[in-house]
Amino acid sequence: MATVEETLTAQAVTGSVVESAPLSRHLQRVIIHAPGLDRLQLPLSADTALGIYFASPQDPAPTGRTYTVRKHDLSAARIIVDVVLHGDAAGTRWATGAAPGDRVGLAHPKSWFRPPHYADRHVLVADLAGLPAISGLIEGCVHSDITAIVEVRDEDDLDYLPKRLGLRLISSIGTGNGETESVLPALVAKHCSATDVGYCWFAGEASTARTVRKLLRHEQGWTTDQIDVVGYWRHNSDQWSDRFAPHGPRMYSIYEKSITDGKSEKVALEEFDDALERLGL
Repeated sequence: MATVEETLTAQAVTGSVVESAPLSRHLQRVIIHAPGLDRLQLPLSADTALGIYFASPQDPAPTGRTYTVRKHDLSAARIIVDVVLHGDAAGTRWATGAAPGDRVGLAHPKSWFRPPHYADRHVLVADLAGLPAISGLIEGCVHSDITAIVEVRDEDDLDYLPKRLGLRLISSIGTGNGETESVLPALVAKHCSATDVGYCWFAGEASTARTVRKLLRHEQGWTTDQIDVVGYWRHNSDQWSDRFAPHGPRMYSIYEKSITDGKSEKVALEEFDDALERLGL
């Protein structure tokens, strides 16, 4: 059985758990010490995410999941990740069972928050999975006109969000998050009108992300640089993966051709997602 270290590439670093403790019913904070953290060249954006690779008694084969870096300190070589807990998922088992000294791998840093300079307002949108990222953006955003739209399971989930003077918070409690249909598209439509010269950042379930992207791009007429819409997770992901598998190479070739043709990554991802939708995926 491969160890965490054996699964990593040359671009990854190895760390160890310092502490794991609950923040709330739905969030577990894990602190990781990782010498060489600076080699990852973490993006400066508050929505920076990392692939974290871990093993556990229940999951002896190393498993990778992507989590927001809630805080990081390069001088101390430490990061904080706040893991959203749901069901019996591998990430939930790891976070709640993590003990000091447990080894993890860190790789593939990325971020998405890229507002255009001309945007006169920012609308930040997330479900429970995006709560750590949207919290970091609320803290770090220099723009004065910010609306945050969040969809959470319980009212006390809102206690996690930082307080900020002038922030307009719009919340929906008990909707979406794999339990019921999401109301985020309707809220985005209400607060991101076609007349806006704004910017919308979205992090949530993949099919909801698609709906929001299409709404903003095709109904409201927003340009690609006005939106960053990211699917953080996918409802019924195992079944979706089984259906996607036969089409994978052809779908990836659509993305690769877009990049080869000189299109931006955003446009390439839009074309990739449009192709998935045509297949019923």
